[in-house]
Amino acid sequence: MKKLLFIALCICLVPAARGQRPEAEKQVRAAIDTRQQTQQQREQWAAERKELSARLEKLSRRREALLAEKARLLAEISRLSETVKERERAVAESAELSGDMEPLFSRVRKELSTLVETGPPYLLAERRAALSELDRVLADPEAKQDRKLSALFSALLAEARRASEVAVYRADVTVNGERILADVLALGRTALFFQSPDQKVTGVYHLADRQWRTVSAKYSRPVRAAMEMADQRRPADLVLLPLGRLEVP
Repeated sequence: MKKLLFIALCICLVPAARGQRPEAEKQVRAAIDTRQQTQQQREQWAAERKELSARLEKLSRRREALLAEKARLLAEISRLSETVKERERAVAESAELSGDMEPLFSRVRKELSTLVETGPPYLLAERRAALSELDRVLADPEAKQDRKLSALFSALLAEARRASEVAVYRADVTVNGERILADVLALGRTALFFQSPDQKVTGVYHLADRQWRTVSAKYSRPVRAAMEMADQRRPADLVLLPLGRLEVP
């Protein structure tokens, strides 16, 4: 640009013919204008190119991010599809097992009832109530198989736990046709003893004939001592207890 201005100045200073000088100045101005326009266009193109390059780079990064997100979503869809297939297989297998499990539930429930009704009457009301709750769950058409199985296992575990429990509780017992309130000592499913609060009447449950029977007064102190040991009111010791008849002769 400076070079053009210098040339134009030199032309103006050089003596020329009277008719040629205006024409030369006109040509110089035109050349300067063209040069300026060209420079402006180049600068504009450079700015536009820079802007387009920045946009292209931004779009490229966006495209890469979208491709990565697409790959992640495809992997997630594949995983969820496998999960759905597994759940469908589980539902189908559960439906197949439902028919097979109901007879099992019924058989185990019957065995539990036999165990409660033919065994020692240890906390009989409580155990019968537990069976009633189990019946409610098993009979519920809305209950799923896992809930029924869980309820059945809970009932079985409760009975298994009672088979080894040692406890003392108060209950009504019928002895020789007379109903009395007594303290009852339970030695799991092995034996049940009773004693009146005044310790005048002591007895044992005969599993063979399913009746409470009194025992000799000599067992009054051993039974009371065993009750106090079960209640942890006396140190553990050996005591001689009558077991009654455990089997039918």
